[in-house]
Amino acid sequence: MLSDVNQASLTLYLNYIYSLKYKTMIKILGLIATIGGAIALILGILGVFGDMNTGISPWAFLIIGIIFFFAGLSLLKNSKEIDTVAAGNS
Repeated sequence: MLSDVNQASLTLYLNYIYSLKYKTMIKILGLIATIGGAIALILGILGVFGDMNTGISPWAFLIIGIIFFFAGLSLLKNSKEIDTVAAGNS
């Protein structure tokens, strides 16, 4: 059986590792959403105002691109705020 000090240390270490994985996952997901949204946004703009035919309504690309682009930017912004708060608490 672990002593109380070792158990508390283990708990803090596991929480630290979990928070690092969580922050990394949020950053990767935000980056993917931002890049995917930018690509969809470009396809939508080219479809609506240009002469590009993708087989899907260009308005769908435009709307999905806007949603994903701003959602990704929001995730990236919030992940940076989480890092600064965590650094201040250390």
